[in-house]
Amino acid sequence: MKEHTVPIDVHFRSGEITVAGHLYLPEDYETGQKRAAVVTVSPGGGIKEQTSGRYARELCDRGFVALAFDHRSYGESEGYPRHDEDPFAKIEDIKNAVTYLGNRPEVDPDRIGAMGICGGGGYTPAARRPPIEGSRPLRPSAE
Repeated sequence: MKEHTVPIDVHFRSGEITVAGHLYLPEDYETGQKRAAVVTVSPGGGIKEQTSGRYARELCDRGFVALAFDHRSYGESEGYPRHDEDPFAKIEDIKNAVTYLGNRPEVDPDRIGAMGICGGGGYTPAARRPPIEGSRPLRPSAE
């Protein structure tokens, strides 16, 4: 069984809330590189250690920088009431996750995508705005 990269614990702001995430950097990442990146959006009440983290890890293994995060009021993220299924707040969290990735030194801000899993697939298209470019394929390297 292949050993996977250990995620880096990260935090970013989404409105007045601090959101917790796991950032995955490819094993072959070298300081100064700008890689394509993907935000993975969890299903329903999922957290970053579950499905979205699994997808983020797999994308990382294929050369992408990947971010899985806990939506506000879930997991390690702030927010009350806990486990609040607020679609508008989730959409804002996705937008802010993309913005966070775009400001990371490892990420090419012109090559960021988002992938929603199950219920997250319903929220992700609503978060579409630059720099998420829709259906254009992303490659991990600029080559």
